[in-house]
Amino acid sequence: MSPVSLSRRRLALVAAGLLVCLIIVLLSSRDESTVRASALLDQLESAQWRDAGAPATVDDEDQEGEQAAAAAAAAWSPAAAAPCRRRIEVGVIFTKADQHPKMKTNLVTNHAIAPMADQMKSLIEVMQEHFAPRKGTYYNDVLFFLTTTMHRSLPRLKRVIMMDVDISVRADLALLDDHFERFSPENVMGLSLELSPVYRHVLEAHRRETGNLTAGGAPPAGFPGLNSGVVLLDLARMRASRRYNQLMTEHEIRRRTARYRFKGHLGDQDLYTLLALDEPELFYVLPCGWNRQLCTFWRSVYADVFDQYFRCPGSISIYHGNCKATIPTEGERRA
Repeated sequence: MSPVSLSRRRLALVAAGLLVCLIIVLLSSRDESTVRASALLDQLESAQWRDAGAPATVDDEDQEGEQAAAAAAAAWSPAAAAPCRRRIEVGVIFTKADQHPKMKTNLVTNHAIAPMADQMKSLIEVMQEHFAPRKGTYYNDVLFFLTTTMHRSLPRLKRVIMMDVDISVRADLALLDDHFERFSPENVMGLSLELSPVYRHVLEAHRRETGNLTAGGAPPAGFPGLNSGVVLLDLARMRASRRYNQLMTEHEIRRRTARYRFKGHLGDQDLYTLLALDEPELFYVLPCGWNRQLCTFWRSVYADVFDQYFRCPGSISIYHGNCKATIPTEGERRA
C-alpha cells in the first residue's frame, strides 16, 4: 500500500478507548482542493490494519455525499502487510452545517464544529484576537483553536492525534500512537518543534528588550516554538491537569501575550508555544521525523540562521507540506 498525500488543510486523528485504541479522523471540508476520494475509501474498506470485527458507529442519517468527507481516509498510509493492532473508526468534522456530508460507509462518524466551538466561545474569541491575523482570514477559523479545548468538547475520548492535512504519511501510525506511552507524568500533549524562525520573528521585541535569546532561538540552546501540524492530545490528562486548566483562561492568555509582546498568526500552535515558554513540562517533544515541515518562507528573512532551525536528522515518518511546499514523492527524501 503506497503512502497517501493530503491536499486539504486541516485534519485530525483521534485515539481513545479502553481495551483498544480508537482512532478518529476529524477534517474540515471548507476547501475546494481535491483528493483521490475513491482510492481513499477503498483503503478504508480493504485495509489490513483495521479490525474486521469492529462495529459500525455511524448513524443512518449520515449516509450520503461522500466526496467532501472521503479525504478523511487519507490520514493513514499503514504498512501493507502489518498485522492489525488497532480498531479504526473514522470521523469527520465540518465547519458549516450546510457542508456537513453524509458518508456511504460504516467507518465514518460525522461531527459538527459549531456545538464544540459554542461551548468555549468566549475563550476562543480571545485566542482569535491574539493568535490570528484578523477576522475572515484563514487561521481565524475556529477550527484552528479546537484542539485547545477538545478535552472539554469531546468528554468521552481519552486521546486525540490531530494532524494538518497537507501531509504525506510514510509510516505506520500505530508507531505515532505509541509516543503517548513516552509522556512524562506532567505531559498533556506532544508536538514537534517548529522548524523555522517564525517565533524568532514573533518574539523579536521581547528578545531585544529582555535579552532572552532562548525564546524563539534555534535549538539546541534555544526554544524555536512548537508546530501543530501533528499534535498528540491526551484528553484525559488535559482534563485532570490543574495547571493546564489554570492557564486556559482569558486573563492568563492576555497576561502572557502582554508579557512576551506576542502577536501570533498561526492559531493553536501560537498558544502552545507561548505556554511552553514558561511551562515546558506540559509538552512532550515529538521527534521532528513525525512532522517534517518543509516550509522555507523564512529562509529569505533569516538566511544566516535558517538552517539551524530547518535541520531534521533521522528517518521521516510524516512530511508536512506547510506553506504549500512540495512534498517528496515516494522514494525521495527531502533533507
